[in-house]
This record gives sequence, C-alpha cells and structure tokens, in this order.
Amino acid sequence: MFIGEAALNFALMALQVVVVWFMFKKDRIFPKLFFYQWIAIPVALVLDIAFVSTVLGIGVNQLLTAEIVAPSVFAIIVTGLWVWYLSKSVRVRNTFIQQVRTRSEIFS
Repeated sequence: MFIGEAALNFALMALQVVVVWFMFKKDRIFPKLFFYQWIAIPVALVLDIAFVSTVLGIGVNQLLTAEIVAPSVFAIIVTGLWVWYLSKSVRVRNTFIQQVRTRSEIFS
C-alpha cells in the first residue's frame, strides 16, 4: 500500500534535489526546472490523495480537509510568485540564463 506513495514522494524529493543542485551550479536550466517543480507539487498532491483514497476506500472529500487544502493552496501561490520572479527578474537572467556553460562544467 505504502510503496506507491513512497515512490511518489521519492520522485518528488529527487526532483527537488536536482532543482537545488542546478540552482547552486547557477545553471541556465534552473528556472525551467523550478517551474516544473512548481507544477509537480500539486500534481503529486492530487495523485497522493487519489492513491490513498483508492487504497483505503475513503472518500476524497474526507481527505480534503481545511488542514490539508489551505496550506497546500498557500504553498502553490507563494511558489507561483517565485516562478513569476524567476521568469521576469533581470538579476535571475544575469545569473542563470545568460551564462553559457559546457557539459563538463555542468557536471563538475
């Protein structure tokens, strides 16, 4: 039962580690990866709720309580603001986008 949920959480954690790694490398792919992470978080939440609902036989409405929904929506909105900042900021563009790196520099 918990293997599917654990695999989903592991995949999300692996994506977050990759995003952080590219951020510290100041690689130009970082803003795109951050956007994909932003999309992956609510997708993972929906999949997790559907998985738990199916396995435990509990209605989705019982799982979607205010204690779950409110912090999740807040986190998605705040992260969305960071995605917007990453897409519009000159500072981010100068740090991540305009730098051209070779493959050996990326993986060193």
